[in-house]
Amino acid sequence: LMIGFAAETNDLIKNAKKKIQSKKLDLIVANDVSQTSIGFNSDNNQVTFLFGDGRQVKTPVESKQKVADQLIEIVAEEFKS
Repeated sequence: LMIGFAAETNDLIKNAKKKIQSKKLDLIVANDVSQTSIGFNSDNNQVTFLFGDGRQVKTPVESKQKVADQLIEIVAEEFKS
């Protein structure tokens, strides 16, 4: 399972889709770093998980710990499949 991360300031989904294809990833965690209230220098974040098969899951604004927990759950689910 290949996972990547994309910190983008614009065109979040478009740029993440390009990266998932060019790097041949199974999953990319896309993070809009243009928002000052989340991401860098904040305890909260909001990300979109994009899968190689086209699925997308956007998290609400929540703690980075919850985002990390979701990533672990997603990876565990993918290994089950």
